[in-house]
Amino acid sequence: MRHHVPCAVLLVLASVLCALPARAADCPDAVRAWVARCGKQLGQPVELRFCPTRRVVLRLPRADLDVELRAGAGPAFRREGEIGISPVGEFPEWRQQPAARRDALEGVVRCVRDDPTADLFAKRASVARATSAPREPPPWRLLALGLAGALLGARVARRGGLRRAATGAAVGLGALAALAWLRQRVLGFAFFHQNGHGPRWIDTALDRGELDSPYGPGFRELFAWAAHATGAAPEQGVFWWQALLGASIPLLAYCAARGVGADRWLALAVAIVLAVDPLLARLSLSESYFSAMMAFDFAAVAALTSAARRPSLRSPLLWLGILTAGLCIAQGARLHPLAWVPSALVPAVALLGPGSLAARVRVTVAAGVGIALVVALVTGPALLEVLSGRIGQQWMPSAGLRVSNMSRPDFWPYVALLGIAALVLRRRRAIIAAAVAALGLAHAPLVDMLSAPNLAVDETTRRLAWPVVAPALAVLLAAAPRRVLREQRRRLGRGVTVLVVVIGGARALSGCGPLTELPTDALEQRFALEWRAELTPGAAVAWVERAEKRSLALPLHPPKHPVTPLPLSTERAPMDFSAQPGTLYYYRSSLCSSEDGRAYCETLERALELELVAERELPARPSMRWSLYDAPAVRVALFRRR
Repeated sequence: MRHHVPCAVLLVLASVLCALPARAADCPDAVRAWVARCGKQLGQPVELRFCPTRRVVLRLPRADLDVELRAGAGPAFRREGEIGISPVGEFPEWRQQPAARRDALEGVVRCVRDDPTADLFAKRASVARATSAPREPPPWRLLALGLAGALLGARVARRGGLRRAATGAAVGLGALAALAWLRQRVLGFAFFHQNGHGPRWIDTALDRGELDSPYGPGFRELFAWAAHATGAAPEQGVFWWQALLGASIPLLAYCAARGVGADRWLALAVAIVLAVDPLLARLSLSESYFSAMMAFDFAAVAALTSAARRPSLRSPLLWLGILTAGLCIAQGARLHPLAWVPSALVPAVALLGPGSLAARVRVTVAAGVGIALVVALVTGPALLEVLSGRIGQQWMPSAGLRVSNMSRPDFWPYVALLGIAALVLRRRRAIIAAAVAALGLAHAPLVDMLSAPNLAVDETTRRLAWPVVAPALAVLLAAAPRRVLREQRRRLGRGVTVLVVVIGGARALSGCGPLTELPTDALEQRFALEWRAELTPGAAVAWVERAEKRSLALPLHPPKHPVTPLPLSTERAPMDFSAQPGTLYYYRSSLCSSEDGRAYCETLERALELELVAERELPARPSMRWSLYDAPAVRVALFRRR
């Protein structure tokens, strides 16, 4: 049991860091009274959901619509005086939305026009400081995860020796920090989310979940403290915290491989292959929830395999591991619904360890039931809210197994190799491991909700099941030396380790270019981080944020000197900036190099007298395969109004 101690200690430390509480300000009575008056005026229920600073989010249940009211000159769908009114969600064609939803938004606009709220918003910041109170308790799921991990680590350490545990944990933490730093030096931080949405997730973290996220509250719980910790550059805190989470994946994979019986050489080979995978490195240096989801699932697998080393339902250690795995999965499920299906495969790893098949089946059933109960108890209401919300209504009608995808040519060759390995080894554990690995590989084509917007996202969905696939492959590789040549098992085991590193590393690095090449929107968001700090204090920045189905969010989170973002959409007439006070900047975004946005940008630029501040030529690499640019190179530039 000694080799499981570092895994448990690392899990405890990560849990403690994740458990930093996030607080949310309560809504003032004046805002509640205004919402009540609006409901009476409209003759339908209007619910108050959240009150971020200088913002209010309303819910109109009859229209199934959330509406955000924002003070100031920021982005807004409609505007009444100083208040911007916008529907919350993705509505590429608002004119095609149901009439009830459009009428509900117009009703809120009338409420703002007839009963102005500017004074309420102006007082909002001071009221929040005076009345701040937690809208919900601190994320006790994370605190419970830390406690369960601590108990698991204590039990395992008592069996394996505290000195060895401390040494292994120190080495592991050093490797984690070194890997995070090395990845950052080689690739650098960059946004990952397709169609230019990455900075919006930083906004979600900055609002600490008060801005309604239809995907769940997990991103705010995990990243709010990091975003606020770095002050004027909130994305840097998210990037670094994500880098540490992503760097934990190879270490947790090492522990999971050891838990299913692999020797330390083979487990090290698995960890090295994951450490050099270019896409995992790219994900860990971004705001993407994919990396955090995989880290939680790898932690769950490591906890379960460490605790289920001896398959006995009478072992308190087993139930402690099930509890820890359940808490890991529960927190990962709160990040995004895409985590639900691959997380549901985690109990299958309990089949992979040594021992009788009957005992393993009992442990697996217990793990599945136990993890399901933990998830239902600690995060069930949040998941049901996601299902009943906009995302659930959008996805559920099209949800289901996509059996037709099973004919994809990139799936069956791997399944065939697993079948051949099982037949050659002719061992029960090898057959079970091959079946578990095939189940994990089938996850991506069977449950495909993203329609492969680009190669990196498509490959990422396949990696979501790696927490289950990696230990299963370790069992197959560990069984090979025993079957082929028992008397030279150690020497052959090291040979297998070298072979795994060479083949796996070469396979990973062969796709390095396409998987780590930044699309145009990520490149110009990185460019925006350069010129953002040079803006005049109090200035406004206008740019085309939406052109038909294309979008581009800029990372204009509060920098050293706050600025006012003025996002534009081709669905509305170009904005008249003649009355805009102070310094005005105009950013010619990559959307101006698309068929949908070029004419709009040219009309807008002819109406302004501009002087160039910064310019850059970028390669035309769309982050959505159906959103092509109309030139091989994209020229983006920041201008200042004369």
